[in-house]
Amino acid sequence: MTAPVVGRRRNAVSGVLAIFVLLVAFTPLLLLNAPSELAADVRAKGALLWVLCYVPAFVYVRRDPRRRQPLPVFPLVSVVFAIYYALPALLGAVNLAYSPNQFRIALLDPRHDYGDAIDLALLGAVMVLVGYALVALFYRPRLRREPPLPRETLLPLLSSLVILGMLAETLQIVFALPTVIAGGVGFLATLNRFGIAVFVAYRARGLLPRRQNLLLAIAIPVELIVLLGSGSIAKVFLFVLVLLIAQYAAGGRIRLAWLASGIVIALALIALKGVLGEYRREVWFSSVELSIPERAMVMENLVADQVRSDGVAGAIENGWSAAISRSATLDLLADIVRRTPSEIPFWGGRTYLSLVGLAIPRVLWPSKPVKMLGQDFGHRYSYIEPYDRSTSINFPFLIEFYANFAWTGVALGMLLTGMIYRVLDTMLNVPGQSIIRSLAGLSIMLPLLNIESDFSLVFGGLFLNMVAFSVVLGYVARRARRGQRTSPAHRAPGLRLEPITKG
Repeated sequence: MTAPVVGRRRNAVSGVLAIFVLLVAFTPLLLLNAPSELAADVRAKGALLWVLCYVPAFVYVRRDPRRRQPLPVFPLVSVVFAIYYALPALLGAVNLAYSPNQFRIALLDPRHDYGDAIDLALLGAVMVLVGYALVALFYRPRLRREPPLPRETLLPLLSSLVILGMLAETLQIVFALPTVIAGGVGFLATLNRFGIAVFVAYRARGLLPRRQNLLLAIAIPVELIVLLGSGSIAKVFLFVLVLLIAQYAAGGRIRLAWLASGIVIALALIALKGVLGEYRREVWFSSVELSIPERAMVMENLVADQVRSDGVAGAIENGWSAAISRSATLDLLADIVRRTPSEIPFWGGRTYLSLVGLAIPRVLWPSKPVKMLGQDFGHRYSYIEPYDRSTSINFPFLIEFYANFAWTGVALGMLLTGMIYRVLDTMLNVPGQSIIRSLAGLSIMLPLLNIESDFSLVFGGLFLNMVAFSVVLGYVARRARRGQRTSPAHRAPGLRLEPITKG
């Protein structure tokens, strides 16, 4: 008699989530009445693109929880696409990227220069959805049922990964590592976030012992300090997102306190964005090598100075202006379309040469070409000075498709991108799989959210990361099961982290 009640409750929860997604998708449409210099048809297409990008999220929350992917990666990628390409047009915002302190992009004509750009963005979004759906016509993954790993032998291994990952991440920031080992050290750093995510999942179920609770309490703030010391606010945001997804994937409730903390963290990150340029000048180009705590202190002092001079609201406003300037991807697309090929010829596929050898680790091919596409792109379009050999300009892969092969490149490239998203879901994000596998999949697929980077940077490392994680998980599973056979406590209840279904 209880099954129908549970089913109705799941449907009710999914219905509430669906209503929430619809509100998020349609409420911004009220902004269409705001005055703007942007052409009305461009704003209307931006509104259409915004709603279209929320379709995957709506489908996800309406799906039967037992058949829903444990990780909402593709819906999140679609939402990020909406923010970068649809929101500026929907708001009627123009020339957000024009800033003498940002890069040398010319002022765009809001009446004429955005039409092709929004059409390309719409074409790209549609082709991604088509590619994602096409793969499902040929293959649908079955529910995966895996034997759970014993907690008493698994957690010490994960503790080692967390500690090893923290050391690797510290090495990345403190030392200029040789290129031949930088990739391997970077992978070890991802193991830290993977281990922390698993600990969060265990804690969500009340299964994390005191020792690992203490390690988690240390690892999270240390990771935040290290990421802040790197000067990348995006990395901090992604780490916080990993924690939230781990809590969700384990069936833990996203409490009001979590949401409130998330809002506070978001505002703090926005404020940090406003001083990031000054921070990088003081830390990256300083003649004195600063430790990680000293770098964090520099950041803290810069924010404190800005709050004293402009107030909290002013600091957040300055950070918001800096954030939207760096994320004005529609402006960048419009400028590339305006100048290509009339002023600058198409690249003809040369930007994809860095994909050669993507399956070969640099330790086996020390002379493997180093990717400098951010520099090449900036110089080709004169966004940075000819003498500047340190600044790298983000080259979003949708724009890269156009800069190489025009409209055909966008159509076929985004179709392929959608197919890749679906293939990854069928391999790494299968309903019923263990939390361990889900969070490993999250670590592998997290770069997919970085849609403002070029194709090889977003997708080029997937193969090697999948192989490396397979090796690590295989080793952990063998060690855990070997310990299970020798431990008399392996039959004790509550010692296994199994997959669950959520409403």
